[in-house]
Amino acid sequence: MQDLYALNSAAQRVFESREEMGIDFGFTASSSYISAGSNPGDIVKLGTDGTVSLVAASTDYPIGIVVVPKVQRNAVNRVTVATPFQAVIRANIAGAINAGTHLAATGHATAADGTVLTTYAAASSGDWVTAIMIKTTSGASEVTNVGYLRTPYKKA
Repeated sequence: MQDLYALNSAAQRVFESREEMGIDFGFTASSSYISAGSNPGDIVKLGTDGTVSLVAASTDYPIGIVVVPKVQRNAVNRVTVATPFQAVIRANIAGAINAGTHLAATGHATAADGTVLTTYAAASSGDWVTAIMIKTTSGASEVTNVGYLRTPYKKA
């Protein structure tokens, strides 16, 4: 097997650029964000209502950068955001959790269709954050999609 670093420079550039990529994901834009004008390059956060708005404070966690601003579909304003997600996965959620919450894996559960899913709960101090809630859930053992982070981190 050929060493990755021994490949020619063109192949190395392909591998290097792939390493930097995340998933572009469509979100509903908040009315305040649309009123302010949405632009490519805007840094946005995910609110507990599942909409994105501009990052406004140093304590806001950015969900990504707008790449396609304001596309109206069925009277809903949508934006496409370049996210830090490696994948969007189905997961079992332990408890009611708001969109934008950072999640830690706590175990596994079997869904109604027999699929084994990772169970996530809101991350606490010292937990490894591996995913972010995309939409708010209402109760325990709800199956929904979460954004799996490319680079997990330990919550302070």
